[in-house]
Amino acid sequence: MSRQQSLFVSCCFVVVFLASISSAWAATYYVATDGDNDNDGSMDKPFSSVNYAVKKLQPGDTLYLRTGSYFETVEVEVSGTAKSPIVIASAPGESAVIDSGYPEFRVLGNSDWELVNAQLGEYRSKIGCDDNEAYAYVLGIPGYENERVQLVPYLDVDHFRATTDKYEGSSSKFYVGPGTIEIDGRCHIRLSKTTAMRNAEARYGEVFSAENADPSNYQIVLSQESNTLIVTGSYLTFKDLTVNQAQDSIELKSDAHHVVFEGITVWMGDTAITTASSNVHDITVTQSRILGDAPYWIYWSDMKDDPTPANRARGTSINLEGGTEGWVISWNLIRGSGQDLIGTNNGEDRIFVHHNRLENCGDDAFEIEGAAKNGGTANIRQIVIDHNYIRNCLTVVAVGQDTVEMAGPLLFYRNVVTLLRDHPVNRKSGINSWNGGGEFGYGKMFKQAGSDYATRNVHYYQNTLVMLNSYKGIVPTPAKPDGSTFANNIVVMVNGEINKSYNLGVNQLIDGNLYWKVNTQDNEPLVDDEDTVGELKGIEQNSIGDTPKRGTDPKFVNFKLDVVDRDKEYWALKPGSEVFKMEDFILADNSPATAKAVPVTCRNINAISESGNSMCSNGILIGSILSGATGAIGAIPTTAKPSDYQKFPFDATLPPTDKPDVPDVPDVPDVPEVGEQVVSKSVEGSSDDAEEKDGGRVDIDSSDLELVYDKRDQIVGMRFNAMTIPAKATITNAYIQFQTDETNSDTTSLTFVAEATDNAATFREEDENISSRKRTSASVSWEPAPWSSRGEAGLNQRTPNIKSLVQEVVDREGWTSGNSIVIIVSGSGERVAESYDGDRNGAPQLYVEYKTSE
Repeated sequence: MSRQQSLFVSCCFVVVFLASISSAWAATYYVATDGDNDNDGSMDKPFSSVNYAVKKLQPGDTLYLRTGSYFETVEVEVSGTAKSPIVIASAPGESAVIDSGYPEFRVLGNSDWELVNAQLGEYRSKIGCDDNEAYAYVLGIPGYENERVQLVPYLDVDHFRATTDKYEGSSSKFYVGPGTIEIDGRCHIRLSKTTAMRNAEARYGEVFSAENADPSNYQIVLSQESNTLIVTGSYLTFKDLTVNQAQDSIELKSDAHHVVFEGITVWMGDTAITTASSNVHDITVTQSRILGDAPYWIYWSDMKDDPTPANRARGTSINLEGGTEGWVISWNLIRGSGQDLIGTNNGEDRIFVHHNRLENCGDDAFEIEGAAKNGGTANIRQIVIDHNYIRNCLTVVAVGQDTVEMAGPLLFYRNVVTLLRDHPVNRKSGINSWNGGGEFGYGKMFKQAGSDYATRNVHYYQNTLVMLNSYKGIVPTPAKPDGSTFANNIVVMVNGEINKSYNLGVNQLIDGNLYWKVNTQDNEPLVDDEDTVGELKGIEQNSIGDTPKRGTDPKFVNFKLDVVDRDKEYWALKPGSEVFKMEDFILADNSPATAKAVPVTCRNINAISESGNSMCSNGILIGSILSGATGAIGAIPTTAKPSDYQKFPFDATLPPTDKPDVPDVPDVPDVPEVGEQVVSKSVEGSSDDAEEKDGGRVDIDSSDLELVYDKRDQIVGMRFNAMTIPAKATITNAYIQFQTDETNSDTTSLTFVAEATDNAATFREEDENISSRKRTSASVSWEPAPWSSRGEAGLNQRTPNIKSLVQEVVDREGWTSGNSIVIIVSGSGERVAESYDGDRNGAPQLYVEYKTSE
């Protein structure tokens, strides 16, 4: 071996050796709310500050946050490497919250507010506040996502203090609903109702019990900070964390790249996640909850039309700017923005959005612009949106507005869309005319045509599209239609003409669609002024829609609307019909859409997948053909099963009242009687279900719950948080729903009690942490039937009525709505149920029906 070769081998050995010891030296640090920054950061001696701990991280390190709320804005400037990323996560089995807000205002019955004006219902904070907008949520409100209601961040004190909620012109001052504002160094809050809010409560359930509610009676999370989490580093993974709201809750700064957000929950202020800077790329958001809860009583005109009293309520959940590239947004729940759910602004590219549930936004589910006004390149590049469930936004896709150029392509396929909530648009009829000028109503499903649109190279295929009404129809063709696609879609309209007109071009594919109008009293044409698809000229030659003015029923397995009055010309829906599940749109065996799809050819469409492969296969666009043969029209393949869509994020809950009529099926809970209220909560964290072994050792991170034999009989505890049951309410029914993890038919006898406490604490891995808890005098016995199928969650997995246990707890003098309940199980025998750590979607669920004396 030559001297040069020997040196080369030695150098390589040193590099490999250093890399190996670097990996071996990767450190694990801990932070706890009761820690100390003078500690060494070990599990036994954790740090107290997240920011302090973050600065110590090196490639390959892990930082665990113990359960609790960390009141700080966290900035992560450190970076890992491709082979040794840095991980920042909740400790295994625990739930950590990063919170930029005030610790005050969060306890029921607090004394943090003082009355300013009883007539207005205006209060102010006793502590000082910054001169910034105040983004806030009220907690513990049944019927809303995670029981939160978002407050309006007012900018104008005259709107905040207005004595009317009526719009009288573009310079009028009017109050739009509960909100916050900073005045003279204090945070002011007003929870007074408006006419629109009372109407929403009548439809969906009460929010506040009083007309001018006292904020001291509620838990309120309030922040005036610009950010809660700032990321400037790279090769970072954030996992299983909750990030509470700030103006821009998470901001990715310039040069942040290869960042993964997995299993996080982010509450939005103006945005939840934003990229306001340049050179941000390769970002993944997955298995997460990106949440707001924009209230239904705020109109589009309140946010968009002068005098815009709710201007700051018009945020965007995921806001992409600065030409960011390489995003994968998948398997998330994205919900409740005042404006858009996902927006691009200036030249973003390779954005992949798939397998998400996107719902409840005040404007567009996707606003795709390349707007020069935002300092960008005025171009739209490749966007791929597929296999999502999208519901109840004003528009599904708004693409090409305020844009000079659009390279594209936009591929939109295999999505189920349901726009069935009549959308609040005009506080006063006529403010806007694009929806027909009414108080409620949609304008169009796809907003892509007009003089200020550069929309081209867009392709909508293999979707299931359902809409309540539309003033201009779905508008399936873009402003520049050459080479565009609208094919193999099932299009369902409840009221009105499905599409008013087509914008036609060369090399365009409009074919293989099925059209159906549900309203049998509606006498408008079916599509393009024609009563049947067959009457159209030059397009839709293989499309389906034969019955005059009605089209053709696609025969979904479970699509039945609960209509207020079927004899009226316009069919208004009851609240339960605003929400369907994705599996409801599986096609029946006798569907006319089966085996009727046409090939969607690539033509001049060039796109690459997440993995870098061409999305054109044998001349056919990916997503348009299944199993090598032309399949069914619509989003869902004929091979689909309901179980394919029943786990997060496609699971959907109905509004609390007025559920739709559905056929009787086994294992569906009884509908409560009129006047009864329902609260249903699943175990929400790893430390909220636990097993205590025979010797007293407690395990909080088991992958299942043995009820109760596991080598020896044990005790099992389950904690259900935020049970919004008023004190002294009459409990009429209660049970726990389990899901089978392991099958078993052994004779089993179980006894259920509740913890006799006002507000049950979570479990800790301390000896006898379950058995040492004081128990209710009431108990309920259960001898469960055999559990014969893994994953089953039916009557055999449901406890008897345990209302006596819940009643004893809520009758306690210290019980307050929003407190937590612990249920303890003992006995003999074995049934094995899912735990939170085994399958959070199958974790035990406590269902309670109650009445109040009011």
